[in-house]
Amino acid sequence: MNGAVLRMAFRNLKEHRRKSLTVGLIVAAASMLFVLGSSLLESATAGLRKSYRDRFTGDLYVTAKSPKKITAFGWDDPGSMGEPLPLLPRHDEVKAFAATIPGVEALASRSVAFVQVSKEDSDAKGATLLMGVEPAEYARAFPEAFALAGGASFGPAGSGLLASSFLSRGMGEAAGPGGAVLLSSVGMGSSIREERVLGVLPRDGANPFLNMTSYVGIDSVRGLLGHYEGEGGAAEAAAAPAPALDEAELFGGEAVVEAEGAGIDAAALVSSLASSGSSRLDGSAWQSLVLKVRSEREVPAVREALESFLAREGIEAQVRGWEEGAGMLASSVLAMKRIFYYVCAVVAMVALLVIMNALVISVTERTGEIGTMRAIGASRGFVTRLIVSETLILSAASGLAGAAAGAGVVGLLSVRGIPAGNFLLRVMFGGPVLRPVLSAAAVGLCLLAVLAIGAAASWYPTKVALRVNPATAMIRA
Repeated sequence: MNGAVLRMAFRNLKEHRRKSLTVGLIVAAASMLFVLGSSLLESATAGLRKSYRDRFTGDLYVTAKSPKKITAFGWDDPGSMGEPLPLLPRHDEVKAFAATIPGVEALASRSVAFVQVSKEDSDAKGATLLMGVEPAEYARAFPEAFALAGGASFGPAGSGLLASSFLSRGMGEAAGPGGAVLLSSVGMGSSIREERVLGVLPRDGANPFLNMTSYVGIDSVRGLLGHYEGEGGAAEAAAAPAPALDEAELFGGEAVVEAEGAGIDAAALVSSLASSGSSRLDGSAWQSLVLKVRSEREVPAVREALESFLAREGIEAQVRGWEEGAGMLASSVLAMKRIFYYVCAVVAMVALLVIMNALVISVTERTGEIGTMRAIGASRGFVTRLIVSETLILSAASGLAGAAAGAGVVGLLSVRGIPAGNFLLRVMFGGPVLRPVLSAAAVGLCLLAVLAIGAAASWYPTKVALRVNPATAMIRA
C-alpha cells in the first residue's frame, strides 16, 4: 500500500465527510460500549471468582457423580436441601493422587450439612450451613475462612463451632462465644450434637452468602449425617448393629411413657442412640475434595490429569470448576457475559451492513472517477487497494476513538466506584463496591473486530467498483 493510495484514500474520506462521520460514529459507539461492557463484566467476574475461590470453591472440586448438580454448598436445587449429599468414592485414593499433580497448591476435604441450631433453656433458634473440615488442613488451603474476631480457634481434635455472623445475629447471645448450642440435621436424620461456640465469623461485605456458613470439626458433621462404620467398614449408620438394649434399660419405664405421650417415636430414638453408641465414625467419609491451583493457566492441565485418573481407576466421581461450585449466582453472571457477547456480535453485523451500504453508495457516486482512473491505466489492484484503504482507515480511527472513550469511562468508574445497591449486586460484584479495571483483552479484541469488519465490509463495494466499464463511466461523467 503506497503513499499515493493513502493520500487518495484520505482525500476521498474528507470529500465525503458526512458519510464518513456517520459511519465513524456508529463504529466508535459500538467500540466504546464493547470496551466498557467487557471491562465491567470481567471485573465483576474477577471479584466473584476471588470471593468464592479464596473462601470456598478453590479452583477445582471433586464430588461423587450425580445427575443433580452439586455445588460447594450442597445441592444446587433448593428443593433437594433435605437430601444428604453422596460421599466421594475412594476419597483417600483420590486425595493422595491429587497431591502429586504438578501445580496443585493446596487441597482440603469437606462435608456440608444444613442444620438447625437451638440452645437449652432458651427459645432462641436458628439455622446455618455447616461445613465439616479438618481445621489445620482447611486453614492452610483457605486462610481467609477462619479470620475470626478475637483470634478464636478450634479446640482439641477440631472440637467447637465457629458460628456464622448470620446465625449470631439471629440467635443473639444464645450463639455467642463460650456458650453451648445443639445442632440437629435438617431432613437427614435425627442426630443431635452439642458444640461449644468458639467464636463468631466477622461479617463479610464481599459476598452475603459467605455470612451464612459456620465451621465445625468433621466428626460433628459425620455424626449428624450418620456416617458410621458398619461391620464391613462402610459408612452407613443403618448397617451398624444395635445392642440388645430395651427402653427401660436406657430410660426407665416412666420416661418411655412420657416420650410416647409427647408424640416421640421412642423405639426409633432407642435404636438411634444404641447405634451411635456402638459404632465408630467413618474416618474416610467425605463429600468433596477441594483443590487450589498455583495459577489460573494451570487449571486445565490439573483438571485433565485428575479426570484421567478417575476414568483410569473406574472411580465414580467428577471434577467441577469454581463456577459450578459457586452455584446459581455465578452461573447467572456468566450467562450475562455470554448474552452480552451475543449482543455484541449482533451489533457487529449491523455495523458491517451499515459500513458496506455507505461504501456502496460512495462507490456509485464515484463511478466517473473510478472509470477515469481505469481509463488512464489504473489497475484493478489499485482500485481494490484504494477502497480497502479507505475502509480500514475509517474503521481503525473510529475504533481507536471508541476504545479510548470506553477506557476513559472505565477509569472514571474505577475512581468513583459503582455501589452495589442490593443483595444480588453485592454477590455479583464480589463486594459492596465494584471498581472496574480496563480489560486489555477487550481493547485488543475490539480493535481486531473493527478491522475485520472493515475488511469484510469493503469486499462487496470493491466488486461493484471493479464492474465499472471505463468508457461508459467516462461518458456518464
